[in-house]
Amino acid sequence: MLTINIVRKSDREGWKCEKVAALPKSVEKDEALWIDLKDPVDAEVELLQEGLAIDLSSLKDLSKEAQNAKIEEFENYFFAHLTYPERESMDVFHLNMEKLGLFLGNWWLITYHEGDSEVICNFDRRISLKGYASLSPIPTTDILFYLVLDLVLDSYHPFFVFTETKFEELRKETAKGFRVARSQSETRSIGLALGGLRDQLHSVKQSIVSIREMIERFTRGEFPQILAKNLPRFMDAYDRSVELMDIVDSNRDYATEVSNLLMNALTVTTNNIIRVLTIISAIFLPIAFIAEVYGTNFAPGFFQPGSGTPYGFYGMIVAMVIITVSLIAIFRAKGWL
Repeated sequence: MLTINIVRKSDREGWKCEKVAALPKSVEKDEALWIDLKDPVDAEVELLQEGLAIDLSSLKDLSKEAQNAKIEEFENYFFAHLTYPERESMDVFHLNMEKLGLFLGNWWLITYHEGDSEVICNFDRRISLKGYASLSPIPTTDILFYLVLDLVLDSYHPFFVFTETKFEELRKETAKGFRVARSQSETRSIGLALGGLRDQLHSVKQSIVSIREMIERFTRGEFPQILAKNLPRFMDAYDRSVELMDIVDSNRDYATEVSNLLMNALTVTTNNIIRVLTIISAIFLPIAFIAEVYGTNFAPGFFQPGSGTPYGFYGMIVAMVIITVSLIAIFRAKGWL
């Protein structure tokens, strides 16, 4: 779906965004063209390529998996590929990274996404409601690009709230291991959840690093589409990306803390099990010694139940099996097996 918008200065000290049916060949000095592409068909892509004289083949890169943010330079525009956590798919074992493509020219901005994009929805809603006259009295494409970038950076915070909540839950669950015995399946589930969150933090860190490197190039003024007067805005975005890296590092430290707590709890549990098993071994050692001395030869007398019957040996075997099964059941109920 192709949506063409013209953003212009409003009479009420703000911006206003108007949708138009046809692709304009140019806009006024106080206007900016914003085109949103959502799952476009070939005819819409061809319309933009011919009308704006651009190459949209870079959009094919968005379909590739595990690709971090990057930027490609062209003669009169550049293409930025951004990735960030998707809010709806947050889970301790899986995390989707949403992809967003942006083409920025001197008087137009193209945003591309597959399916609905929360970032673009928020961007459209904010411009339609009030605009950003406080950032720039006249809307420019680089300011529009900065606003999308700012919303992308905001999208990382729900992920950090999610991970901090999960780490706190895992910490409390791990601490219970010092008070009550925990089964191996419970310990395994905690370890798997902890490992999944650590892997997600690593992926998110790579994503932020690639975005930070991209923003750093903007702050150096490498792209003529970014006006010099708006460079401080991108410097602020760079500072925010650094702050996000600090949050990632603090979460990784939290993960290490929970991991160490889990190892300590496992050590305490193992020591308790070894202590109990040592006591049991100490009790049965003299009994086993006596049994070895007297042997298991059955004869009448000696106050041995069933010693006068030919089935006494089999009774002894049944008794051993019952004792063994009972001990296994007790150990399993206590979480030692």
